[in-house]
Amino acid sequence: MESKDMRISAILLIFAVVCIPLSAEGAEVTVFVNGGTGADSFFVYDKDGDKVADAPVGDEDGATVNLENGESETDSQGEYTLYGPYEIKLNNVSYEIQCYDRDGDISYQLQSPGATSWGSVTSGDEVTLTAGTVIVLGFGIDTYYLYDTEDKKIADSKTNEFIDMFSGIYTVKLNKTAKTNFYLSSSKTFYAGAVIVTGTGDNSYFLYDATGDEQLGSKKTNEFIEVFPDDYKVQLNDTWYGTSPEGDPITVGSLQLNLLDAGYVTVTKNGNNSFTLNDKDGNELASAKTRENIEVFDGTYTALLHTVEKSAVVSGGGKKEIPAGWLTVKGNENSKYQIYVGSSTEGDAAVSADTGASMDLFPGLYTVFLNGISKAVNIPSEEEYLLESGTLAVNGKGYENDYFVYYGEDQLTTAKTDAAVDFFPLTYRVLLNGTEASASITANNTKTLTAGSLVVSGTGDTTYYVSNAAGDQLASADTNEAKEFFSGTYTVKLNNISQSATVTAGAETTIEAGTITVAGSGDTDFYVYDSSDAFIQTAKTGVDVELLKGNYKIKLNGTTANVPLAAGENRTVNTGTLTVSGTGASQFYVFDTSGKQLSRLDTGTSTSFFPGTYTVKLNKVEKSATVSENGAAELKSATLTVIGSGSDTWYVYDADRNQLAFASTNEEIDLFSGTYTVELNGTERSVTLKAGDDIQGRSARMILKNADNDALEVDLSTALYALRVCSGLTPEHQPSADMDASRVIDMKDAIAALQIIADLRPSKTVLIAGSVVVEGEGIDHYYLLDADGNELFLSYTGVEKELFSGNYQARLNGIIRAAEVKAGEPTTFETGRLTVPGNGDEVYSIWDQDSATLRGYIPTGEAVELFPETDDIAPYPYTVKYGGDTESAEVTAGELTEVTFP
Repeated sequence: MESKDMRISAILLIFAVVCIPLSAEGAEVTVFVNGGTGADSFFVYDKDGDKVADAPVGDEDGATVNLENGESETDSQGEYTLYGPYEIKLNNVSYEIQCYDRDGDISYQLQSPGATSWGSVTSGDEVTLTAGTVIVLGFGIDTYYLYDTEDKKIADSKTNEFIDMFSGIYTVKLNKTAKTNFYLSSSKTFYAGAVIVTGTGDNSYFLYDATGDEQLGSKKTNEFIEVFPDDYKVQLNDTWYGTSPEGDPITVGSLQLNLLDAGYVTVTKNGNNSFTLNDKDGNELASAKTRENIEVFDGTYTALLHTVEKSAVVSGGGKKEIPAGWLTVKGNENSKYQIYVGSSTEGDAAVSADTGASMDLFPGLYTVFLNGISKAVNIPSEEEYLLESGTLAVNGKGYENDYFVYYGEDQLTTAKTDAAVDFFPLTYRVLLNGTEASASITANNTKTLTAGSLVVSGTGDTTYYVSNAAGDQLASADTNEAKEFFSGTYTVKLNNISQSATVTAGAETTIEAGTITVAGSGDTDFYVYDSSDAFIQTAKTGVDVELLKGNYKIKLNGTTANVPLAAGENRTVNTGTLTVSGTGASQFYVFDTSGKQLSRLDTGTSTSFFPGTYTVKLNKVEKSATVSENGAAELKSATLTVIGSGSDTWYVYDADRNQLAFASTNEEIDLFSGTYTVELNGTERSVTLKAGDDIQGRSARMILKNADNDALEVDLSTALYALRVCSGLTPEHQPSADMDASRVIDMKDAIAALQIIADLRPSKTVLIAGSVVVEGEGIDHYYLLDADGNELFLSYTGVEKELFSGNYQARLNGIIRAAEVKAGEPTTFETGRLTVPGNGDEVYSIWDQDSATLRGYIPTGEAVELFPETDDIAPYPYTVKYGGDTESAEVTAGELTEVTFP
């Protein structure tokens, strides 16, 4: 202790730098660092950072430095040589020196730590610096650290050991406790105290500041923590010395050792599980394996092991051992068992484990639950309680098949075939896909039941069913998917066809299914029947139907084929197709040779038939069609339409005046080739339709008829003309380019022409209707007559009627007007109205110019519609007779003429 005091009293910081003149490059200077204790060395570095010399602090020989590699410089005094700077470093704190040679006149400059400028010093052959000393006196256990003003660590040492350091302001830290911003001029001594928590050494304790907020350090129990004197708090496994974090802190003095005693809690004895230690409020403090210690300060605690609690009181640093026993359910780790506290399995299980594993438990009554069976056990203290189990295995292939285990009528558990399950020794029922076997389980033994499997091989697209001898369905699966059963004979049903199959333990029984496919496009349904005509299944043409071996009848659109099928055979029944081309505007019917209707389809669609000759009827016109195997029979049709307003109906007749079809104007009708009569409101046109093969060539198609019934040809120029119009060009008019008779030539017309030329659509005949209307308010009706005076139809005024072009007459209240009706144009007859005002109690009559009565007994106040004058007829005077008087009257179009009498 005396030598320590002598060293401390000798620490004195003295600053002096002496430089002697240098006469030549390569001269030497000696650097000394005096004072200190000699515990540390200083180092000298050149400007490139290379170490050029070193010596211990206080060394009498110092550190010799050769001044070399000077650089020529020029300032206001002239040219000189500069050597340096050189760095003198002690524990990461540095001085710098540099030397000036002006023709042998040598001078020095020195820069101290933290300075930003150089200062001049006296010349000499030595550079002498003085160090001070820092020491923390304590127990020599922990390390203290020295920091500069920028909080940079510059040195460290064990307590009771010195650090030599240049003068300056520093901070010393010991386990996060600090003495800050002290000035080191010669020597500085600090004193530390220590804390130790005595215990087992198994746990760590933590040192906090007096508030308990900042953690300063931690050690194992029985180890010291050195700190500067102050008030502190100590925590051990969330327990605090003084029983709570709010308790009084302990005071650590200089060179004072604070001994704090800890006790511990442990749960004996097996070490299989962990227990938790809680405080009196139920807050968890720590956990450990049974047989391990949890160190705590004095207090009352609760040890928790698998939901069971035991009290533990620790005082005077003593120990508290809580005894436990352990339970082992002996098995093969094939199952999990659960442990419940008490005599029932109600509530949540305390713990679960694999069979074969042991569990630590506090002594007491528990219930063990293994795969549906429970047993009560009383766990002894510090001893093992053993429950033995056996194993049940269903030996199979694990084809996604589950077996179910029952005890009596209670289902216990389920598992995959090829998986084993542990059970307590008893006799159990095992169900596998509806089949049953008995299994007696004995302790430490395995009971193996062997299953067989059954599979119907096929496409995998159909479900088959397995039944027992009583007809009870046991299982179902898709073809190619196996099902497992215990040995026995079963019935397999696939698409309502049954077959017997025997399953043998450990073997797979395979039943081969075949398929029947009716060739076709998939647009038609076919039906499968067994040999007794019992319906089995239906499918689309082109789709496989899976069947067991046997003889079958296949029905397609009313036709039948007999098909025998062997096991595993794939049969395709070939068909042909029948199509009636068209727009889909009409339907065609197919009949067999006996006249039985087989099918009904829209034109433009096809259907499949077995080979044969059939009758096809399209709008009551019949044709014969022969369907061959894999062939395509097509009957061509033409399309007929009448373009108009869409308000009237037109009719199609054959040569014998039989009505074949009807449609509204603008609607289409598909017909076979032939000559037909088209009637529209009593007006008629004869048309000859040619379709498909009846038309020769592809570049000139007779498809349109204009208003004069002239045939128009369609070729590539028709489509090109329509495309020019769509491009904004207006070439010379070409009527046939208006393909849809819409009176507008657009892209639809170009596409239609190209389709016809490419033979992609049937021939189409377009009749364009005109219309006639006798204007009025529907008060009277009129008759439309042909040019010969034959009545065509009767209609009220104001109603537009469609008809084919021609010369016609309209008769309204005895007066006739003639007019020409043109295709695609309306023809209008103007009318006016005439009346004699009154209340209808009296009547009046209207005569023509020849005094012939046109209308009589007309109630007064009721108007009569009449034709007015026309451009080719002078004003038409009508005579109105009322009572015994007459008056002449003229009718004006669209107006009401009132004839009054005195």
